[in-house]
Amino acid sequence: MDLAFIAKRLGCVGGTERDLVQLVNGLAARGHRITVYCSYPDSPVSVACRRVRVPTLGVGRLAQMWSLAGLGPRLAFQGGHDLATGFARLFRQDVIRCGGGSHAGYLDTLAATDPFLRRAFRRIHPLHRSILAIERRQYQPGRFRRVIAISEVVKADLMRVYDVPEARIRVIPDGVDTVRFHPRLREAHRDAIRAVHGIPVDADVLLFVGNGFRRKGLEPMLRAFARVPDRNGYALVVGDDPDRARYRKLAVQLGLGSRVIFAGVQSDMEKYYGAADCLVLPALQEAFGNVVLEALAAGLPAVVSAGAGAAETLKAGLAAGLVKDPLDAVELAGRLQAVLAWARSGEAAGPARRMAETYSMEAHILRMEALFQEVLREKQACKRLPLP
Repeated sequence: MDLAFIAKRLGCVGGTERDLVQLVNGLAARGHRITVYCSYPDSPVSVACRRVRVPTLGVGRLAQMWSLAGLGPRLAFQGGHDLATGFARLFRQDVIRCGGGSHAGYLDTLAATDPFLRRAFRRIHPLHRSILAIERRQYQPGRFRRVIAISEVVKADLMRVYDVPEARIRVIPDGVDTVRFHPRLREAHRDAIRAVHGIPVDADVLLFVGNGFRRKGLEPMLRAFARVPDRNGYALVVGDDPDRARYRKLAVQLGLGSRVIFAGVQSDMEKYYGAADCLVLPALQEAFGNVVLEALAAGLPAVVSAGAGAAETLKAGLAAGLVKDPLDAVELAGRLQAVLAWARSGEAAGPARRMAETYSMEAHILRMEALFQEVLREKQACKRLPLP
């Protein structure tokens, strides 16, 4: 197949970018011709595709967003490709890859806990108004053939907010690199990373990964951690947030002090999975949460809010980490204790790894390829229909 992808950038900045790079390389290895249309095509990452820059008409983030939404599809469809798939909010495409749920649903979730002034500010902010305007157009009938939802949570959100027909949605979670993330990381990096941060080798370590601490649930995690009886445990926070000073202050107020370590953004994340015993993601809103798959692949059990998309991966014994209400500190603390005890027993690594292997990048590429073939057959059949 001759496949076009439209995205903001190529690279490994976030989960969406990493998934696109791995998908493009995987499909190219299977013999497909790939072209990526993006606003920022220059990237040090090796990608087996042709890159086409989508020009930005104007200056600033809003100009870039509107330009990509309109010009990206125009260039891709003029290119004569078999299919065009969007990894961004666009006016038109054959396949929409929805990796974060609807923006409207995201704002609704935040509004449930936001003060009035913050909610009002979001409603009038030009950025949010622009995203919503493009998104509404994106999901209008006739502007797409299929939607790839990365979780059942995203699927339900799109059906509720934009009345996307269920028959047009396919749930295909992201894949995980099971070579990069592996239980062997424990032996290779546990002692070294702990030494860097002053953590005893025999201490229990909770790992929190993500930017945007509020949405990812860092405050609930800290409040629950303060309730865990074991005063020798540590929490490693990897990521950043403009309001990080407030979370440092909260950790001190809760009596956690030096037992919460803010490690900042790390490019070698696999080492931190090797140093930890359990991942914690009590997110208030999370379309999926690739960090959960990475942790499982590294042999770590996870404590995850039931409303996060990645909660779908916690089956059988791993379900001990499901939290119904991430704001319930008592429930969350109980889950942390139970999962840490399981990790300490040495019996959690096997089930975690086996679950992650069902979400391998190789399996993900095959699922995506099958969907593209399905949509292409439908598109070709429509062209063969006689005119009325």
